[in-house]
Amino acid sequence: MFKTKAGHAEKALKALGYQVKINETKPLKGSFVITVNDSKIVELLDLQRPFKALREMDVPEVVTAALSGKK
Repeated sequence: MFKTKAGHAEKALKALGYQVKINETKPLKGSFVITVNDSKIVELLDLQRPFKALREMDVPEVVTAALSGKK
C-alpha cells in the first residue's frame, strides 16, 4: 500500500511539474512522508496496522491542496 500511495503522489507531483525522488533515504517503518523543496507537505508517522489514515487519504488531492498554497 505504501508503494501504491507513493506512486499516486509521484504522478500528482509530476503533473504539477515537480521532479520526484522516492525513498532517497531509508524511510522510518510505519511512516509516510512527502517532502517538496525541504518542506513536508504530508507526514503520517507511527502508523499502526491496518494503516487506516493512509488507506483513507486521497494522495493526489492532498498533494494538490498542499502545493496550491505554496506557488
